[in-house]
Amino acid sequence: MKKQVTLTLFSLAMTFAFGGCNWHYYLVTRGVRQITGKKMRLHPIVPMHATLGKYRVLEVRKLDNLILDQIPPPMEQYINDKVFKELASLKLFPEVVRQSDEIAPEGANGVITLTAALIFEGAIDDYSPGYRGLRYVELGFNHVAVTVHFQLKDKQTGVVIGSASITSQDNRATASAKTAIDRTAKRIKGFIKSGFKEHQK
Repeated sequence: MKKQVTLTLFSLAMTFAFGGCNWHYYLVTRGVRQITGKKMRLHPIVPMHATLGKYRVLEVRKLDNLILDQIPPPMEQYINDKVFKELASLKLFPEVVRQSDEIAPEGANGVITLTAALIFEGAIDDYSPGYRGLRYVELGFNHVAVTVHFQLKDKQTGVVIGSASITSQDNRATASAKTAIDRTAKRIKGFIKSGFKEHQK
């Protein structure tokens, strides 16, 4: 809280230095950005084309990290945890489970069989936390951005029944990487849920 107040005071000091006209412009643009700064882009790769009602289990696999050390390990874990939490809240599947790092042979106790199982897998394509201090003073392109692409496929046949790429971007002064991740995870859930409803008609 103290850090946020300090940044706010710093940004106000900067804008006073810019002069009266710039001060009014700053207030207007800051207000507009605070309302419109959150952006979400969904790019369907494979539109949902099969009913999900027959699947009894959704197996959630860890997202591949395509950007390596560009994302800190705690944030990588946060993305995976948040996506799993959102998918686990879906009422479409009787069971939502995580794939363990070491998969036991098919048919062993506690292991998902091939029957009626759906796999969720994907990758982290982009992660940029930006810099909040510069967002406060409206300098540079310091938005938060998170991109995840994912697919749903039948575990038995390997057929992809839905796939998309989602980017969450936020250039508000109050933006954070976690809020962008939260919105991305909710949109992933929404994409799957909408596909289920479409094929229930």
